[in-house]
Amino acid sequence: MNFLLAALILLKPGDAVVIKFRQPTSLSKYDYGHYTYTHVDTVFVEGDTTVFVPFIGRISVSKFTAKELQDTIYNSYSGYFRKPVYNVSVLYRVYVIGEVKRPGEYYIEPYDDIWNAIGKAGGVTPDGDLNRVKIIRNGRALNINIKKAMQERKPVELLGIQSGDIIEVKRKPMVFVRQALDLMWKIVLIWSAVRR
Repeated sequence: MNFLLAALILLKPGDAVVIKFRQPTSLSKYDYGHYTYTHVDTVFVEGDTTVFVPFIGRISVSKFTAKELQDTIYNSYSGYFRKPVYNVSVLYRVYVIGEVKRPGEYYIEPYDDIWNAIGKAGGVTPDGDLNRVKIIRNGRALNINIKKAMQERKPVELLGIQSGDIIEVKRKPMVFVRQALDLMWKIVLIWSAVRR
């Protein structure tokens, strides 16, 4: 992850933190063995803005950026491991709804773009309109030029998207007209069948 971008990310309830590290075969910091085992932990930021990190315990992250959390984890793991080798990634929890194949809750990285989020939801249905994508927070649509952001593939972090935001893909306007015509045609067929 770009360190400039990582410095901008403040952790919020609902975010996930993925910690990947290689550790020596022994947990002792005096072990001169090889770093052979890769360990991955995903921890979630709780409502009280804390995370439980293995070997370290509960850490309050309300004022941490991802970089500061990475440094804290490194310093804490240094007490257990000789030279800890690890990576810390932050994931945002967003909801992708509307005309997508698998609407639901998804975790995206701050440098992902809207395309990545929609892709995690299986992509747009044939009735979906990519010109009518909205970001909703607390029941209100954010004033973001989504069409331009999608064309430029801007990261969600730079768009101001936060955990808990909703990405909604609206239905194409002509779909409503087609459905109305289909319904009218069915009514005409039923009416003509009943009249006979």
